[in-house]
Amino acid sequence: MYFISKKNIVLCLTLIIPVIVSAQITLSTKDKKAIVYYGEAGQYNKRAMFPEALLSLEKALKRDPNFLEAIIYGGQINEKIYESEKAILAYEKAIALAPSHILVQPLYITLGREYFKTGKYQKAKETASAVFQNTSLKPKDKTEAEWIVERSIFALNAIANPVDFEALPILELNEAHPLQYFPAVTVDEKTMIFTARQGLLPNDDEDIYISALDSAGNWLPPLALSPNINSDLNEGACTISADGRTIIYTTCGGRNTLGSCDLYITRKESNGWTAPKNLGSPVNTNYWESQPSLSADGRTLYFVSNRPGGSGKRDIWVTTLNESDQWELPMNLGFNINTQEDDISPFIHFNSENLYFSSQGRLGMGGFDLFKATLSDGNWRDVENLGYPINDFNDQVSLFITAGGTKGYYAHETMEGGKITSSKLYQFELPLSARIKNRSNFLSGIVRNKITNQPLEAELNLVNINTGEKVSRVKSDMETGKYFVVLTEGQEYGIFINKPGYLFQNLNYNYLEKDTLKPEILDIYLSPISSGAETVLKNIFFQTNEFQLEEKSFVELKNVVQFLTVNPTIRVEISGHTDNTGSAKSNLELSNKRAQSVVDFLVASGISKARITYLGFGDKKPIGTNETEEGKALNRRIAFKIL
Repeated sequence: MYFISKKNIVLCLTLIIPVIVSAQITLSTKDKKAIVYYGEAGQYNKRAMFPEALLSLEKALKRDPNFLEAIIYGGQINEKIYESEKAILAYEKAIALAPSHILVQPLYITLGREYFKTGKYQKAKETASAVFQNTSLKPKDKTEAEWIVERSIFALNAIANPVDFEALPILELNEAHPLQYFPAVTVDEKTMIFTARQGLLPNDDEDIYISALDSAGNWLPPLALSPNINSDLNEGACTISADGRTIIYTTCGGRNTLGSCDLYITRKESNGWTAPKNLGSPVNTNYWESQPSLSADGRTLYFVSNRPGGSGKRDIWVTTLNESDQWELPMNLGFNINTQEDDISPFIHFNSENLYFSSQGRLGMGGFDLFKATLSDGNWRDVENLGYPINDFNDQVSLFITAGGTKGYYAHETMEGGKITSSKLYQFELPLSARIKNRSNFLSGIVRNKITNQPLEAELNLVNINTGEKVSRVKSDMETGKYFVVLTEGQEYGIFINKPGYLFQNLNYNYLEKDTLKPEILDIYLSPISSGAETVLKNIFFQTNEFQLEEKSFVELKNVVQFLTVNPTIRVEISGHTDNTGSAKSNLELSNKRAQSVVDFLVASGISKARITYLGFGDKKPIGTNETEEGKALNRRIAFKIL
């Protein structure tokens, strides 16, 4: 219900195959009994009685093995019921029997298409190329033949240059149900959710399941997510936030949906998952919305819709939460991502710089192929096919890549007769060619009251201090104080932690050096606003032996201005400190001037000078050892204290 494959779309479009014979066409057989059987096949076909139609055609061909129309008709019916190999045999026989016949001429394209659909790329190329010898070729036939040839050449080259890829089934997750798909994993890789269908029929119930990773690195047997979410309706195609506390998923029909399928949100609380809430307008419409993917901070949502205003059929759209926590009007990703065909199954990586998705409309191996795009200067660029054997002639969808960018999960489908017979969850090491440029990882811990040690709900803003751009905004859990912040290579971050009634804290993480990226667990302690409460301004920067503020310090100082504006009655002390390099006199003078530079900025920003005192302590109050560079870095600081 949440994913319609190319094969199913073809079925919808070709339910009626025209009977070749008519009163104006002379059949290739003179056998009257064969003609009767052929007519019977047409009647059976109209009533969708395909086995009976094929049996009648078999009887006709026993009467006359060279009955061209019956051969072609049998190929068309087998094509319709996804018996591609039988259809191919029929078309091959017809071409061999009468290569120049008017009824056979269209079969070169038809056979080329069937070869391509089944991965017989060399035959597809050769057969479609033969079409160009026809001097009466119609423009649409030429376009389709060129399409087949171009993609066959691409596929042959991809097979000749395979990527390093080996996928292994996750046995623990594939035992309970015949079909499971759309895996999504938290940033710490310890929790996975996915969709499972109870049976093989399209209308069988779909539910969301969850599994946890044990200490040995194995997935535990999956459990139904929650009775608040799973129901007699179909629930699936889900995404989970980096911290594992928010899920957005799809429901089709029921729960007061606005359209055929809508997106719903649920949050994890101490007593379980909340009752799901329809995301409503403008995210959901009276059309089809599904296959969501949340950014790391849960504030940007990619999804698929067939609403008007897109680039093709089903397109990928994006919406963001504004400062009032309302979803903005979704924007179509445009032709840099979307094509005139179906583009589905988006996955936005934790770094928010790489988008993986499935497309029918791009150069590929057939069906849906997986692609990767990179965000550059606000636009999606460098769309790349992930290559063979990740992609083959089957449909590839529902890809998920871990924060570190080395491991992937996806659903591997097997089909028979145009129907899915199994769908299993697989994991694999991502080939080098498909990996992301900037990996991600996380900072996690608990925000606590420094006095009582009680957990706190606080806001954490992640900012690129070199550009001033706010990268993400998250909150610690109101009950547990737990937080997750996702950090990505190639940037230097300031993390600003704020809560009304408390003195702010801030952190600095420099990931311009890529080999420093690693998970980190860090509890954050906030002091209630009171006399003596103190914090270090960790994103204030000066050149060596200089006191002029570097521009990237302004992000931190604007946060200080905001705090002083919201708390207009407090007075503060700004103190400067150095390490022990140089003379005590020069260090004292430097620390004093640096503290004054901070005060000058605050006053210029509208803070009354009467509220601020400053002084320098030089190297007299170290908080780390001066025997190491790390210790000296701790000692070089600007402190902020409430008086």
